[in-house]
Amino acid sequence: MYIKDVRIYFGKEEIESVPSRIYDEKIISFLDDWSSVIRHDPEARKYSDIQTFGFWIRNANITQFKQSFAERNEGITRFGRGLAFHIAPSNIPINFAYTWVFGLLSGNSNIVKVSSKDFEQTRILCRIGNELVNMNSGYADILKRNMVIAYDREREDITKQILSECDVKVIWGGDATIEKLRSLGAKPRCVEVTFADRYSFAVIDTKSVVNAELSELRNLAHRFYNDTYLIDQNACSSPNLIFWLGEYTDDAKERFYQIVKEEEGNYDLSDIKVSDKYVHACENACKYDVSICRYGNFIYDYELKSPDKDITKYRGSCGEFFSININDLKDIADYIDDERIQTCLVYGVDRRDILDIIMENGIKGIDRIVEFGQALELGSLWDGYDIIGEMSRVITV
Repeated sequence: MYIKDVRIYFGKEEIESVPSRIYDEKIISFLDDWSSVIRHDPEARKYSDIQTFGFWIRNANITQFKQSFAERNEGITRFGRGLAFHIAPSNIPINFAYTWVFGLLSGNSNIVKVSSKDFEQTRILCRIGNELVNMNSGYADILKRNMVIAYDREREDITKQILSECDVKVIWGGDATIEKLRSLGAKPRCVEVTFADRYSFAVIDTKSVVNAELSELRNLAHRFYNDTYLIDQNACSSPNLIFWLGEYTDDAKERFYQIVKEEEGNYDLSDIKVSDKYVHACENACKYDVSICRYGNFIYDYELKSPDKDITKYRGSCGEFFSININDLKDIADYIDDERIQTCLVYGVDRRDILDIIMENGIKGIDRIVEFGQALELGSLWDGYDIIGEMSRVITV
């Protein structure tokens, strides 16, 4: 397939659609070499998200993915489907690289459409990737079978061309983006993997916070900061709302947020973020029965007095957290029966107790139950999908 009138970050105008084995050793080797260069490249070292990605694609981590997949699919032969078309989101620059890796590991040729915003992370990672394949002739087929491109979203003719020939489409975006892509058509057997609008929350046991050693609480606060502030709560897995469990709510909040505030020096709290948060506070005071507590401009806590059952309407950014006080963990069942809810983060709560609530109440929501610090840890199991399984096909013998 020839694709013209696009900005090419990686690859060439012509791409070969050739399926291959999943978790191919050549691909794993390429990723490990890419990882090594990323972690030592001066330009790449300026970006923490690039370094995190470089660590994620190292041999040890990908091999662990491979082994876990093999255990789940013992006796099953899987092969790539052909050409995968990835629509990366515009709010998280590094996401395009993760979805591309899933396409590589699932044995597909890949076209990855990135944001037209021209993020530095895109340019750096693709520059290193191009250098790597050009230096190693053994990776020549990777160059032939993969493209990372950008073009204006209004160019539906380009999107339709790719959709008419792709075997898998992977859409990271809002519900409107997904519906728009569906309206443009696709091959009858094209497999669709969608990562739609999702919502995440946390449950914190107040007694655990009050009784925690200072060192433990500082570690928790740092992990909380990484889950939220690093990407301004833009990730679908970053919590927008916190259920505070138990009778020590006021003391727990005060202690916890004062320590979280120690992370303020690591954060770019720009003037526009400060003004936006103040505007949001005024709007929320008008819309909801809410008590607002500020910890400087860094943290806004909106304590809901009469929360709606649809908690997905309560969304914050840059350090705005809605809260609901509960006396019994089972009370969360009234709020989480929504397929849009993705991740539940916990502290001082047994994750199996959350799982029991889901099973006993037939809850549609929650695909992940994790500790703080793990909200952004993207794995091959995500949003309820086994991504490599979805993007590959089964061959029975």
